[in-house]
Amino acid sequence: MPTESAPAPHTEVLVNTIPDCDLCRSQEGYTWPAFADARLPRIGSWAYVCDLHFVAHGCSLGLGQGQKLVQR
Repeated sequence: MPTESAPAPHTEVLVNTIPDCDLCRSQEGYTWPAFADARLPRIGSWAYVCDLHFVAHGCSLGLGQGQKLVQR
């Protein structure tokens, strides 16, 4: 029987509601649920990002990098 492994430390955060992706809202003009709260490496600032922007901006998970958003 497969077992679910625990996530690596500092890679997930529990939230009451999943916010919208900041980049979809500001750059694209629409809303999409965020995947993570992540640091944008090329810019240095943090944002809620969807999975598409997470990959496009080269984000990663971990302490000081980003946390996957998990709804309670």
